[in-house]
Amino acid sequence: MRNVKLKGAKLLNADCIHPDIVIAEFNSDYCKQSRRDIVNELNFGSRMLDIYEQHRDNMHITNVVDMLKLMEDAYSGYIYNRYENMKEGKE
Repeated sequence: MRNVKLKGAKLLNADCIHPDIVIAEFNSDYCKQSRRDIVNELNFGSRMLDIYEQHRDNMHITNVVDMLKLMEDAYSGYIYNRYENMKEGKE
């Protein structure tokens, strides 16, 4: 899984030994809310793919149920962060 973080308009690799190495930089036309939303989507999208990758070799019903539980937890985290980002944008 790759974790990213936002520092101003810069997208940084949160897992990197040198966290100030810039992956990308947002155009000034992107508002802070959009930047935070993109970071949230990248982080939780990566998490969802990791969960699927870990469980895709065994599609027995019990394994699929376990996979869906983990995906639901990740989705809950995504929704929580999205809500927090919206609150920050309104302040």
